[in-house]
Amino acid sequence: MQVNKVSAVAFTGIKNTQKAEKKQTQAVSTNPMQKVPMPSAQLMQVMSGVKVKRPEPTKYTPETAEKFLENHPANKALKGEDRDNVKKVMCSGTKEAANVQMQLSLIADGDLEPSTVKCYWATGKMNENLAKDIDMVYEAKKAGKNVNDVYVPTVKSKAEGHKNVKVGDVFKVDKEDKIYVKANDKESRQLNMDKDMFVKLFPPAKRFTTQQRSIGDCYLVSTLGTLMNNPKARVAVYEAFNQDGKDVTVKFKNGFGEYKYKDAELPKDRVQKYSLAGSTGIRLLEDAYGLDSVNKADTMFKKIMNERIDAKEKELAKAPMAKKPELMESIKGHKQRLADYNKAKADPNRTIVVCRDDNYYNIFYEEDKNGLIFTDLKKDPDNKEDKFQRAADFYRGSLGGYNFEVLQRFGFGGFRQRNFNF
Repeated sequence: MQVNKVSAVAFTGIKNTQKAEKKQTQAVSTNPMQKVPMPSAQLMQVMSGVKVKRPEPTKYTPETAEKFLENHPANKALKGEDRDNVKKVMCSGTKEAANVQMQLSLIADGDLEPSTVKCYWATGKMNENLAKDIDMVYEAKKAGKNVNDVYVPTVKSKAEGHKNVKVGDVFKVDKEDKIYVKANDKESRQLNMDKDMFVKLFPPAKRFTTQQRSIGDCYLVSTLGTLMNNPKARVAVYEAFNQDGKDVTVKFKNGFGEYKYKDAELPKDRVQKYSLAGSTGIRLLEDAYGLDSVNKADTMFKKIMNERIDAKEKELAKAPMAKKPELMESIKGHKQRLADYNKAKADPNRTIVVCRDDNYYNIFYEEDKNGLIFTDLKKDPDNKEDKFQRAADFYRGSLGGYNFEVLQRFGFGGFRQRNFNF
Protein backbone atom coordinates (compact mmCIF):
# COMPACT_ATOMS: atom_id res chain seq x y z
CA MET A 1 0.00 0.00 0.00
CA GLN A 2 1.36 3.42 -0.97
CA VAL A 3 1.52 5.63 2.11
CA ASN A 4 2.13 9.37 1.97
CA LYS A 5 2.59 11.76 4.87
CA VAL A 6 0.70 14.92 5.73
CA SER A 7 2.27 17.30 8.23
CA ALA A 8 0.36 17.43 11.49
CA VAL A 9 1.51 20.99 12.09
CA ALA A 10 2.80 23.83 9.94
CA PHE A 11 6.19 24.01 11.64
CA THR A 12 8.21 22.27 8.92
CA GLY A 13 11.85 23.21 8.48
CA ILE A 14 12.65 23.91 12.13
CA LYS A 15 15.70 21.82 12.94
CA ASN A 16 16.79 23.18 16.31
CA THR A 17 13.81 21.77 18.20
CA GLN A 18 14.12 19.28 21.02
CA LYS A 19 12.62 15.89 20.29
CA ALA A 20 11.35 13.47 22.89
CA GLU A 21 13.57 10.54 23.70
CA LYS A 22 12.21 7.18 22.60
CA LYS A 23 13.47 5.55 25.77
CA GLN A 24 12.42 6.86 29.17
CA THR A 25 13.47 6.04 32.69
CA GLN A 26 11.08 5.14 35.50
CA ALA A 27 10.81 7.89 38.09
CA VAL A 28 11.13 7.08 41.75
CA SER A 29 8.11 7.01 43.99
CA THR A 30 6.75 10.25 45.41
CA ASN A 31 4.62 8.73 48.14
CA PRO A 32 4.50 11.26 51.00
CA MET A 33 6.14 10.46 54.28
CA GLN A 34 4.15 10.39 57.49
CA LYS A 35 3.95 13.82 59.04
CA VAL A 36 5.87 13.99 62.30
CA PRO A 37 3.81 15.17 65.29
CA MET A 38 6.16 17.88 66.58
CA PRO A 39 8.10 20.71 64.85
CA SER A 40 11.86 20.42 64.48
CA ALA A 41 13.87 21.97 67.31
CA GLN A 42 14.99 24.83 65.09
CA LEU A 43 11.48 25.79 64.00
CA MET A 44 10.20 25.31 67.56
CA GLN A 45 12.62 28.03 68.56
CA VAL A 46 11.41 30.22 65.71
CA MET A 47 7.76 29.86 66.73
CA SER A 48 8.72 30.63 70.34
CA GLY A 49 10.21 33.96 69.33
CA VAL A 50 13.87 32.96 69.43
CA LYS A 51 15.88 34.57 66.62
CA VAL A 52 17.31 31.77 64.51
CA LYS A 53 19.91 32.26 61.81
CA ARG A 54 19.80 30.52 58.47
CA PRO A 55 21.75 27.25 58.80
CA GLU A 56 25.44 27.58 58.04
CA PRO A 57 26.68 25.14 55.40
CA THR A 58 28.34 22.12 56.90
CA LYS A 59 30.48 19.88 54.73
CA TYR A 60 29.75 16.19 55.17
CA THR A 61 31.37 13.03 53.96
CA PRO A 62 29.13 10.45 52.23
CA GLU A 63 29.17 8.43 55.46
CA THR A 64 28.31 11.31 57.80
CA ALA A 65 25.67 12.59 55.37
CA GLU A 66 23.98 9.17 55.37
CA LYS A 67 24.10 9.02 59.16
CA PHE A 68 22.60 12.53 59.38
CA LEU A 69 19.73 11.53 57.08
CA GLU A 70 19.06 8.28 58.91
CA ASN A 71 18.47 10.23 62.12
CA HIS A 72 16.48 13.07 60.51
CA PRO A 73 12.64 13.19 60.79
CA ALA A 74 12.45 13.62 57.00
CA ASN A 75 14.42 10.42 56.40
CA LYS A 76 11.47 8.52 54.92
CA ALA A 77 11.01 11.14 52.21
CA LEU A 78 14.43 10.46 50.71
CA LYS A 79 14.83 7.45 48.46
CA GLY A 80 16.86 6.33 45.47
CA GLU A 81 18.31 8.98 43.20
CA ASP A 82 16.80 11.79 45.29
CA ARG A 83 18.70 10.61 48.36
CA ASP A 84 21.96 10.32 46.42
CA ASN A 85 21.61 13.84 45.04
CA VAL A 86 20.83 15.29 48.47
CA LYS A 87 23.90 13.62 49.95
CA LYS A 88 26.01 14.96 47.10
CA VAL A 89 24.80 18.47 47.92
CA MET A 90 25.52 17.99 51.64
CA CYS A 91 29.08 16.96 50.80
CA SER A 92 29.64 20.07 48.66
CA GLY A 93 29.98 22.51 51.56
CA THR A 94 28.29 25.22 49.45
CA LYS A 95 25.24 27.35 50.19
CA GLU A 96 23.20 24.53 48.68
CA ALA A 97 24.10 22.43 51.71
CA ALA A 98 22.42 25.06 53.89
CA ASN A 99 19.40 24.98 51.56
CA VAL A 100 19.11 21.24 52.02
CA GLN A 101 19.14 21.42 55.83
CA MET A 102 16.50 24.14 55.82
CA GLN A 103 14.43 22.20 53.27
CA LEU A 104 14.55 18.98 55.29
CA SER A 105 13.37 20.79 58.42
CA LEU A 106 10.40 22.23 56.53
CA ILE A 107 9.56 18.80 55.08
CA ALA A 108 9.69 17.26 58.54
CA ASP A 109 7.25 19.89 59.81
CA GLY A 110 4.85 19.36 56.90
CA ASP A 111 5.46 22.84 55.44
CA LEU A 112 6.99 21.46 52.25
CA GLU A 113 5.99 18.32 50.41
CA PRO A 114 8.58 15.52 50.23
CA SER A 115 8.59 15.73 46.43
CA THR A 116 10.44 19.06 46.66
CA VAL A 117 13.66 17.07 47.14
CA LYS A 118 13.43 16.31 43.43
CA CYS A 119 15.13 19.62 42.73
CA TYR A 120 18.82 18.82 42.83
CA TRP A 121 20.57 18.13 39.58
CA ALA A 122 23.59 15.86 39.35
CA THR A 123 25.75 18.99 39.76
CA GLY A 124 24.26 19.58 43.19
CA LYS A 125 22.57 22.85 42.20
CA MET A 126 19.03 23.80 43.12
CA ASN A 127 16.52 25.46 40.81
CA GLU A 128 16.79 29.18 41.63
CA ASN A 129 13.02 29.76 41.73
CA LEU A 130 12.58 26.76 43.99
CA ALA A 131 15.27 28.10 46.33
CA LYS A 132 13.41 31.42 46.51
CA ASP A 133 10.15 29.66 47.39
CA ILE A 134 11.87 27.67 50.12
CA ASP A 135 13.37 30.89 51.48
CA MET A 136 9.90 32.45 51.45
CA VAL A 137 8.42 29.55 53.41
CA TYR A 138 11.29 29.60 55.88
CA GLU A 139 11.11 33.36 56.44
CA ALA A 140 7.34 33.18 56.92
CA LYS A 141 7.83 30.56 59.62
CA LYS A 142 10.51 32.68 61.26
CA ALA A 143 8.12 35.64 61.37
CA GLY A 144 5.27 33.49 62.69
CA LYS A 145 3.17 34.23 59.61
CA ASN A 146 0.83 32.03 57.62
CA VAL A 147 2.86 30.81 54.64
CA ASN A 148 -0.04 31.13 52.19
CA ASP A 149 -0.68 34.72 53.28
CA VAL A 150 2.91 35.56 52.42
CA TYR A 151 2.76 33.56 49.20
CA VAL A 152 -0.46 35.30 48.09
CA PRO A 153 -0.46 38.64 49.96
CA THR A 154 -3.70 40.56 50.48
CA VAL A 155 -3.51 44.24 49.55
CA LYS A 156 -5.94 47.14 49.57
CA SER A 157 -5.96 47.78 45.83
CA LYS A 158 -4.85 46.40 42.49
CA ALA A 159 -2.42 49.30 42.14
CA GLU A 160 -0.80 48.46 45.49
CA GLY A 161 -0.43 44.81 44.54
CA HIS A 162 1.04 45.65 41.15
CA LYS A 163 3.60 47.91 42.81
CA ASN A 164 4.68 45.48 45.51
CA VAL A 165 4.92 42.09 43.79
CA LYS A 166 7.26 40.84 41.08
CA VAL A 167 6.28 39.83 37.55
CA GLY A 168 4.80 36.34 37.60
CA ASP A 169 3.69 36.57 41.24
CA VAL A 170 0.11 36.79 42.45
CA PHE A 171 -1.79 38.85 45.00
CA LYS A 172 -5.30 39.22 46.41
CA VAL A 173 -7.20 42.49 46.65
CA ASP A 174 -9.16 42.89 49.87
CA LYS A 175 -12.87 42.01 49.52
CA GLU A 176 -12.36 40.46 46.07
CA ASP A 177 -12.53 36.69 45.58
CA LYS A 178 -10.42 36.27 42.47
CA ILE A 179 -6.70 36.89 42.67
CA TYR A 180 -4.42 38.85 40.32
CA VAL A 181 -1.13 38.04 38.62
CA LYS A 182 1.44 40.64 37.64
CA ALA A 183 1.75 39.99 33.90
CA ASN A 184 4.47 42.55 33.17
CA ASP A 185 5.78 45.86 34.45
CA LYS A 186 2.73 47.70 33.10
CA GLU A 187 -0.15 45.32 33.76
CA SER A 188 -1.66 43.02 36.38
CA ARG A 189 -4.51 40.75 35.26
CA GLN A 190 -7.22 39.01 37.26
CA LEU A 191 -7.15 35.23 37.19
CA ASN A 192 -10.34 33.19 37.18
CA MET A 193 -9.60 31.49 40.50
CA ASP A 194 -9.50 32.32 44.18
CA LYS A 195 -6.56 32.13 46.56
CA ASP A 196 -7.37 28.66 47.93
CA MET A 197 -7.63 27.16 44.45
CA PHE A 198 -4.38 28.78 43.37
CA VAL A 199 -2.52 27.38 46.37
CA LYS A 200 -3.97 23.94 45.68
CA LEU A 201 -2.91 24.02 42.03
CA PHE A 202 0.47 25.67 42.53
CA PRO A 203 1.70 25.24 46.13
CA PRO A 204 4.94 26.97 47.13
CA ALA A 205 8.11 25.17 46.03
CA LYS A 206 6.28 22.19 44.55
CA ARG A 207 5.26 24.31 41.56
CA PHE A 208 8.92 24.16 40.47
CA THR A 209 9.54 20.43 41.01
CA THR A 210 8.19 19.00 37.76
CA GLN A 211 9.62 15.59 36.87
CA GLN A 212 8.81 13.25 34.00
CA ARG A 213 7.72 9.68 34.62
CA SER A 214 7.71 6.75 32.19
CA ILE A 215 5.65 8.15 29.32
CA GLY A 216 7.61 9.66 26.41
CA ASP A 217 6.52 13.28 26.82
CA CYS A 218 9.80 14.88 27.92
CA TYR A 219 9.21 17.62 25.31
CA LEU A 220 6.00 18.56 27.13
CA VAL A 221 7.32 18.24 30.69
CA SER A 222 10.45 20.28 29.93
CA THR A 223 8.38 22.99 28.23
CA LEU A 224 5.94 23.24 31.14
CA GLY A 225 8.92 23.54 33.49
CA THR A 226 10.42 26.26 31.28
CA LEU A 227 7.17 28.22 31.27
CA MET A 228 6.87 28.02 35.06
CA ASN A 229 10.45 29.19 35.55
CA ASN A 230 10.01 32.24 33.32
CA PRO A 231 8.01 34.90 35.25
CA LYS A 232 6.34 36.38 32.16
CA ALA A 233 5.55 33.01 30.59
CA ARG A 234 4.23 31.69 33.91
CA VAL A 235 1.25 34.00 33.51
CA ALA A 236 0.02 31.97 30.51
CA VAL A 237 0.13 28.81 32.64
CA TYR A 238 -2.04 30.37 35.32
CA GLU A 239 -4.46 31.84 32.77
CA ALA A 240 -5.16 28.39 31.31
CA PHE A 241 -7.25 27.61 34.44
CA ASN A 242 -10.83 28.62 35.17
CA GLN A 243 -12.43 27.83 38.52
CA ASP A 244 -16.01 26.59 38.77
CA GLY A 245 -16.74 26.10 42.46
CA LYS A 246 -14.50 23.24 43.58
CA ASP A 247 -13.82 22.21 39.98
CA VAL A 248 -11.49 23.67 37.37
CA THR A 249 -11.39 23.66 33.60
CA VAL A 250 -8.25 23.87 31.50
CA LYS A 251 -8.30 25.67 28.17
CA PHE A 252 -5.22 26.47 26.08
CA LYS A 253 -5.14 29.82 24.31
CA ASN A 254 -4.63 28.10 20.94
CA GLY A 255 -6.25 24.82 21.92
CA PHE A 256 -8.96 22.59 20.51
CA GLY A 257 -11.28 22.20 23.50
CA GLU A 258 -11.92 22.76 27.20
CA TYR A 259 -11.31 20.08 29.85
CA LYS A 260 -13.04 19.91 33.21
CA TYR A 261 -11.52 18.34 36.33
CA LYS A 262 -13.80 17.57 39.24
CA ASP A 263 -12.47 18.83 42.58
CA ALA A 264 -9.42 20.10 40.66
CA GLU A 265 -7.89 16.61 40.66
CA LEU A 266 -6.85 14.07 38.06
CA PRO A 267 -9.54 11.42 37.58
CA LYS A 268 -8.74 8.17 39.37
CA ASP A 269 -8.68 6.20 36.13
CA ARG A 270 -5.45 7.91 35.01
CA VAL A 271 -2.46 5.56 34.98
CA GLN A 272 -0.10 6.97 37.59
CA LYS A 273 3.09 6.15 35.70
CA TYR A 274 1.85 8.20 32.74
CA SER A 275 1.48 11.36 34.85
CA LEU A 276 4.40 13.57 35.80
CA ALA A 277 5.49 14.18 39.38
CA GLY A 278 4.79 17.77 40.35
CA SER A 279 2.14 20.25 41.40
CA THR A 280 -1.53 19.50 40.78
CA GLY A 281 -1.78 22.35 38.28
CA ILE A 282 1.07 21.07 36.11
CA ARG A 283 -0.29 17.50 36.29
CA LEU A 284 -3.66 18.74 35.05
CA LEU A 285 -1.99 20.66 32.21
CA GLU A 286 -0.10 17.55 31.14
CA ASP A 287 -3.30 15.53 31.08
CA ALA A 288 -5.25 18.28 29.30
CA TYR A 289 -2.57 18.50 26.62
CA GLY A 290 -3.17 14.83 25.81
CA LEU A 291 -6.92 15.39 25.60
CA ASP A 292 -6.33 18.46 23.45
CA SER A 293 -4.12 16.40 21.14
CA VAL A 294 -7.01 13.98 20.62
CA ASN A 295 -9.28 16.86 19.67
CA LYS A 296 -6.59 18.32 17.43
CA ALA A 297 -6.17 15.03 15.55
CA ASP A 298 -9.95 14.78 15.15
CA THR A 299 -10.18 18.36 13.90
CA MET A 300 -7.29 17.94 11.49
CA PHE A 301 -8.61 14.62 10.13
CA LYS A 302 -12.00 16.06 9.26
CA LYS A 303 -10.55 19.32 7.96
CA ILE A 304 -7.98 17.67 5.67
CA MET A 305 -10.43 15.06 4.38
CA ASN A 306 -13.14 17.63 3.63
CA GLU A 307 -10.57 19.83 1.88
CA ARG A 308 -9.44 16.86 -0.22
CA ILE A 309 -13.04 16.04 -1.20
CA ASP A 310 -13.87 19.67 -2.00
CA ALA A 311 -10.75 20.06 -4.15
CA LYS A 312 -11.42 16.86 -6.07
CA GLU A 313 -15.06 17.78 -6.69
CA LYS A 314 -13.95 21.13 -8.13
CA GLU A 315 -11.40 19.34 -10.27
CA LEU A 316 -14.06 16.89 -11.42
CA ALA A 317 -16.27 19.68 -12.68
CA LYS A 318 -13.54 20.91 -15.04
CA ALA A 319 -11.86 17.59 -15.88
CA PRO A 320 -11.99 15.97 -19.33
CA MET A 321 -14.21 12.91 -19.67
CA ALA A 322 -11.26 10.53 -19.70
CA LYS A 323 -10.19 11.59 -16.21
CA LYS A 324 -13.63 11.80 -14.60
CA PRO A 325 -13.95 8.07 -13.64
CA GLU A 326 -10.64 8.20 -11.74
CA LEU A 327 -11.68 11.35 -9.86
CA MET A 328 -15.12 9.97 -9.06
CA GLU A 329 -13.54 6.81 -7.65
CA SER A 330 -11.17 8.90 -5.52
CA ILE A 331 -14.00 11.10 -4.22
CA LYS A 332 -16.03 8.00 -3.37
CA GLY A 333 -13.07 6.51 -1.49
CA HIS A 334 -12.45 9.71 0.48
CA LYS A 335 -16.12 10.07 1.42
CA GLN A 336 -16.28 6.45 2.54
CA ARG A 337 -13.11 6.87 4.65
CA LEU A 338 -14.58 9.96 6.29
CA ALA A 339 -17.88 8.17 6.94
CA ASP A 340 -16.04 5.18 8.41
CA TYR A 341 -14.07 7.51 10.67
CA ASN A 342 -17.16 9.31 11.95
CA LYS A 343 -18.88 5.98 12.62
CA ALA A 344 -15.85 4.64 14.51
CA LYS A 345 -15.57 7.83 16.59
CA ALA A 346 -19.22 7.49 17.61
CA ASP A 347 -18.77 3.88 18.75
CA PRO A 348 -18.21 3.82 22.56
CA ASN A 349 -16.57 0.39 22.26
CA ARG A 350 -13.79 1.64 19.99
CA THR A 351 -10.80 3.87 20.60
CA ILE A 352 -9.35 5.05 17.31
CA VAL A 353 -6.30 7.13 16.45
CA VAL A 354 -5.07 8.83 13.30
CA CYS A 355 -1.98 7.00 12.03
CA ARG A 356 1.19 9.04 12.38
CA ASP A 357 4.88 8.87 11.55
CA ASP A 358 7.95 10.84 12.59
CA ASN A 359 10.77 12.10 10.38
CA TYR A 360 12.73 13.52 13.36
CA TYR A 361 11.81 17.13 12.55
CA ASN A 362 8.04 16.77 12.54
CA ILE A 363 5.12 14.43 13.15
CA PHE A 364 2.98 13.56 10.13
CA TYR A 365 -0.40 12.01 9.50
CA GLU A 366 -0.21 9.08 7.11
CA GLU A 367 -2.45 8.79 4.03
CA ASP A 368 -3.13 6.53 1.06
CA LYS A 369 -5.23 6.92 -2.09
CA ASN A 370 -8.39 7.33 0.02
CA GLY A 371 -6.99 10.04 2.28
CA LEU A 372 -5.81 10.00 5.89
CA ILE A 373 -5.53 6.63 7.59
CA PHE A 374 -6.94 5.80 11.02
CA THR A 375 -6.91 2.63 13.07
CA ASP A 376 -7.99 1.18 16.40
CA LEU A 377 -5.58 2.17 19.15
CA LYS A 378 -4.69 -1.43 20.00
CA LYS A 379 -3.77 -2.14 16.37
CA ASP A 380 -1.51 0.87 15.92
CA PRO A 381 2.12 -0.25 15.45
CA ASP A 382 3.34 2.55 17.73
CA ASN A 383 1.22 1.16 20.58
CA LYS A 384 3.56 -1.72 21.28
CA GLU A 385 2.11 -4.47 23.49
CA ASP A 386 -1.01 -2.37 24.14
CA LYS A 387 1.04 0.02 26.24
CA PHE A 388 -1.47 2.86 25.90
CA GLN A 389 -5.16 2.38 26.68
CA ARG A 390 -6.19 6.00 26.17
CA ALA A 391 -5.81 7.97 22.94
CA ALA A 392 -4.75 11.00 25.02
CA ASP A 393 -1.74 9.14 26.46
CA PHE A 394 -0.92 7.69 23.03
CA TYR A 395 -0.84 11.05 21.26
CA ARG A 396 1.13 12.62 24.10
CA GLY A 397 3.73 9.91 24.57
CA SER A 398 3.98 7.31 21.81
CA LEU A 399 6.01 9.41 19.35
CA GLY A 400 6.93 12.25 21.67
CA GLY A 401 6.56 15.75 20.30
CA TYR A 402 8.09 19.18 19.91
CA ASN A 403 8.60 22.06 22.32
CA PHE A 404 7.51 24.70 19.81
CA GLU A 405 4.08 23.13 19.40
CA VAL A 406 3.50 23.20 23.16
CA LEU A 407 4.59 26.84 23.26
CA GLN A 408 2.27 27.68 20.38
CA ARG A 409 -0.63 26.01 22.22
CA PHE A 410 -0.07 28.48 25.07
CA GLY A 411 -0.01 31.40 22.61
CA PHE A 412 3.72 31.94 22.18
CA GLY A 413 5.30 32.45 18.77
CA GLY A 414 4.09 32.14 15.21
CA PHE A 415 3.94 28.98 13.14
CA ARG A 416 7.39 29.46 11.66
CA GLN A 417 9.19 31.23 14.49
CA ARG A 418 12.37 29.69 15.84
CA ASN A 419 12.62 31.97 18.85
CA PHE A 420 9.89 32.63 21.39
CA ASN A 421 9.91 35.91 23.30
CA PHE A 422 8.07 35.62 26.60
